[in-house]
Amino acid sequence: MIMKLDTSNPYSCCIAATEELLQKQTASIREFARIIGVDHAAVSRAVTGGDRLRNSVVDEGGRKKIIIFDGCLEWHHNKHHRKDNRKDQARTTAGTLTPGIMPREVSSDLDSHYSALIKQVEHGRLTGQLMPAARFQQEAAECFRACRDTLLNLPLTVSEIAKGIMVRLVREQGGDESVQTMNQPLNDAALKIRVGAKAEVRKALIQASKILQDEGREQFKEAMDTDDQGL
Repeated sequence: MIMKLDTSNPYSCCIAATEELLQKQTASIREFARIIGVDHAAVSRAVTGGDRLRNSVVDEGGRKKIIIFDGCLEWHHNKHHRKDNRKDQARTTAGTLTPGIMPREVSSDLDSHYSALIKQVEHGRLTGQLMPAARFQQEAAECFRACRDTLLNLPLTVSEIAKGIMVRLVREQGGDESVQTMNQPLNDAALKIRVGAKAEVRKALIQASKILQDEGREQFKEAMDTDDQGL
């Protein structure tokens, strides 16, 4: 009668085998599986693929047989190869995942990637390197509004400065009477300066707005491209 192998002793399989099998020296896959106490499918996988029984399998009459003594020793000492013959099965199982469910390796990498990003953002917030988006938008809007108002008031300031310079020049040339006589022409000149400066300021604001929008779109695109390359 064939007894089950004591896995703590690699030589016990030879003791457990019947005298008849030992005399034959070889056993079929099912017989060898019964000797070492495992399912015959495990032995079959080791025979057809993997390295666990690489030196103890022989061909007898077109059938695979296992040298009992050598097979017992290899089965025990080559435990690190016990999963070699399951690689194809694992790949097949991964290929039959439910649609929409990603493989474990991919999900694990994504989890590590985004966990690291979250920790990086949290560190930036705690150290003051980052601020909430709403706060940034509010402060940025206030800053741009102040700059816009300053630029829009610039034409009036420039026209008043220009008018003062022209009045001084007229007074130096013809006295106060000349200033009174030239008052309307001076006002018209100052108005033209203000209108021209205002047009240039508006043109500059429009151009700056366009540049900011273009750069914002480019930065967003670069951020998306970088994120895709990281995954």
